[in-house]
Amino acid sequence: MTLPVTMVVAVWFAVMLTRVRYEERVLASAFTDYAEYRQRVGLLFPRLRLAAPQPKKAPAGVSAEDALLGAAATKAAANDAA
Repeated sequence: MTLPVTMVVAVWFAVMLTRVRYEERVLASAFTDYAEYRQRVGLLFPRLRLAAPQPKKAPAGVSAEDALLGAAATKAAANDAA
C-alpha cells in the first residue's frame, strides 16, 4: 500500500471507531437490555466461542416455562383459562 492509501484507511478506521462508540452509547440509553447483549457480541467482529453459552436460570418464584415464554405468553394463557 502506498502512504496516501494507508493514511486514508487509518483516518477511515478512526472515524468508524468513533461512530461505533457513539452508537453504542445511543443504543445503551435506548434499550435497557443492551448492556447484556453487548457482553455477548463483539464490537466490530463476532466473538468466537469454544463452548455454547449456558441458559439463564429463572428468577425465584418463576417456572422455567414462564421464563422461556415470557410474561405476555403467561398472561395470554391466564386470559384463555378464565
